[in-house]
Amino acid sequence: VLIPIYKKLKELHPEIEVYFGYKSYEPRIRAGFSKTELSYLKTFGEKMYICPQHARADITFIADAVYDWIYDCGKIVNVGHGILSKGQYYMDTELARREEKADLVCVPGIAHKEVLSNVISTPIAVTGMAKLDNLFDESITREAVELSLGLPQSDKKYVLFAPTFNDELSLIPFVKHSIADFIPNANVKILIKLHGSTKPEYVEMYKKLAKNDERITFIQGLDLTPLIVLADIMISDVSSAIMEFAAFDKPVILFNSPTRFSYKNYNEQSIEYKYRDLGIEVENYKEIKNAIIRSIENPMEYSQRRQRYTDLLVANKSNAKGCENIITESLKLL
Repeated sequence: VLIPIYKKLKELHPEIEVYFGYKSYEPRIRAGFSKTELSYLKTFGEKMYICPQHARADITFIADAVYDWIYDCGKIVNVGHGILSKGQYYMDTELARREEKADLVCVPGIAHKEVLSNVISTPIAVTGMAKLDNLFDESITREAVELSLGLPQSDKKYVLFAPTFNDELSLIPFVKHSIADFIPNANVKILIKLHGSTKPEYVEMYKKLAKNDERITFIQGLDLTPLIVLADIMISDVSSAIMEFAAFDKPVILFNSPTRFSYKNYNEQSIEYKYRDLGIEVENYKEIKNAIIRSIENPMEYSQRRQRYTDLLVANKSNAKGCENIITESLKLL
């Protein structure tokens, strides 16, 4: 989430010194960086601080609520990390009220600001999602993504399977290894991209499945953006990936988990349900195959709704300036 902002900051303001702060890895609470992630950060060659106060920063960018860790770190800018929030954030909740500790909150779209403005007094800037800039600036091509994944260039239809990780909300516990049942014909290929917090046993299950079925490809790595460019259709549940994909005006198939009501933060007024009718909703995973066929035959069926909703939720889809907007608004704090 923060790397695109870092790269744009270095491009626009090479005179500004940039440091990385990091926490020890605690997967149980989904905090800190893994060894792989830390190794990646080190490739940028910047100074890294496990105690961020030692950097004596004027501005600190965060993508989650880590305020207790970054006290005395200059002005705090929270850029968030998702368009949806599973009932936790873009509503009047304790989690949202924590943003009173920030000096600036950057949100993806107008709809997010309208909600948060009634919850916090912190200044809010509608900037768009930084990580989506390279989706909208056309710097990524389908051909390049196929090449990077070792896929032959073809006219195949790619279906991106990108579920969330919470068992109460996710499609995974219902479909499990039966994902091949979705495939309607030989011209369709499934791409599996799992959330970083997905249970290890699910990850291994899908790796094994892809290894034994050439119609399925398991995608490693953190960045979903290239897959949005490549895929023709997305299957998901309540992941923010839904809106990212819809912003590119492509069909989405949304699974309504029958166990969603047991999720502790379930709220039918949250964004993921308020704007849910921008794609084909299914109540049973066995309906997905027909939904894929329908999406292939009529990909523009929900186009007007996708465009209208994502106009409200993704401010940078028309100009690819999310990073630049965040940097501009943040520097005004100094």
